[in-house]
Amino acid sequence: MMRIKINDLDFEVTPVPGPLRLALLADPVLMQAIMRDIWEWDAEAKSGKPLTALFENRAAVLPNGLTFFVPKTGPDGRIVKAEAPSTSMAKRFLKATGAKSMNELMGALNRVVELNRKTIPFEIFRPLNATASYRIRMYTDFAAVKIENAARNLSAYLLLPSQVGFHAELGAIPDAPAHEAAVAAGVNVDTMRPGFIVPARVPATLGMRRTALAKAFDELQVELVAQGGSATATDVQKMRAARLATEWRAIEPQPQKAN
Repeated sequence: MMRIKINDLDFEVTPVPGPLRLALLADPVLMQAIMRDIWEWDAEAKSGKPLTALFENRAAVLPNGLTFFVPKTGPDGRIVKAEAPSTSMAKRFLKATGAKSMNELMGALNRVVELNRKTIPFEIFRPLNATASYRIRMYTDFAAVKIENAARNLSAYLLLPSQVGFHAELGAIPDAPAHEAAVAAGVNVDTMRPGFIVPARVPATLGMRRTALAKAFDELQVELVAQGGSATATDVQKMRAARLATEWRAIEPQPQKAN
């Protein structure tokens, strides 16, 4: 069983079931990190500007997330957050780890798992620059694991960026004929959707990501068995399987070359 330490306090890491992961990702605060406007291009001014903080090489931070979510079953049968117990858990978690604030706690966590960044792939969208204004939006998918210290009745959910994608939303088109000509020549915003696997460079990040992936693989296998085997897989299930396999291979540790 994987374990991590936060400010000298041990936590066991376990995977999160799919329905609970979806409930975690529906949190309004986290949703701000899932879909972000990061760049805006003005075709008339022939200039662009960032819509979020960017670092060297115009890279955007892919923040890790931590949420205190005590689940309960809602009236429609879905998993929802029990607000009062979740608030109490957050306070006890901060006290137990000695953190004075959530920012301080996230700082401690970011020393255990890496904090990734991703450079905006401007070259993909550059063909739009001459004829259209647009915004680049970044979508981040997250792996979820539970971290728990059972002896102190403490738990939280850690969310790690796993895959990131970009797309452009068109705005003003100052020269419609020129834009139509560009589209006819093959400049199609609908095909400009680059995606990337977020690397897992440190052991803690790698272990947690693989824990989450293994759970997703297991759940997909259970689905397929229940409906009659892999031959019955739908296109959506096949896409899920391919996506999970691609991520697993991408973060798999590479063997060391002999000197």
